[in-house]
Amino acid sequence: CTKTSVPFKVANLMSVDQQVSAGFEHSLYLSTDGQVFAAGNNANLQIGIGEGFETTKTPVFVNIFENSRVVQIAAGLNSACVTEHGELFLWGRGIWGESPLPNKILAISNKVQSVSLGGDLGVVVDETGLAWVWGQQHGELAVGDKEPRVHPFPILNMNGKLVRQAQCGHQFIVCLGNNVKKEIRHKIEHHERQRKSKSKKCY
Repeated sequence: CTKTSVPFKVANLMSVDQQVSAGFEHSLYLSTDGQVFAAGNNANLQIGIGEGFETTKTPVFVNIFENSRVVQIAAGLNSACVTEHGELFLWGRGIWGESPLPNKILAISNKVQSVSLGGDLGVVVDETGLAWVWGQQHGELAVGDKEPRVHPFPILNMNGKLVRQAQCGHQFIVCLGNNVKKEIRHKIEHHERQRKSKSKKCY
């Protein structure tokens, strides 16, 4: 990206007025009609249009699977978005591997409401208020150990809290939540036991 000490207008983004997100030497832009654009350094494949170039100063269109309408974007070390149907897409280079193009994540059993990325870690909140995490860690994923998680993994030790929002820093995660009724918590725990009993899905 261009280095500057004063604000400047980003070219070719007339229809972008929904969201912006700044990551590791790159940025994402969401247009009114749910399209994603990206600009910046592509060293970690985080731009999302494939390999073969290092940097783009001008925002380029990122083709999400089957032209799905996107409702949220997130930039960190890599990139992510959530569609209107609650689908999660990741692209870039991380602990989960390499994906130079947006890749639909199948490991989360419920619709995704929001996503946030940090360094080599990420968190989503699903429609039931359950937070899912992945990435390298030294305890910041809050799953009871310090082992990395290649695939999204649910945080089940929230002490009866229903997560409404979750945000990543570079190496930490913050969640905002409400108390959840015991019967709802039991449903979540039962759902997780059922999920674990099935064969794991890979993306």
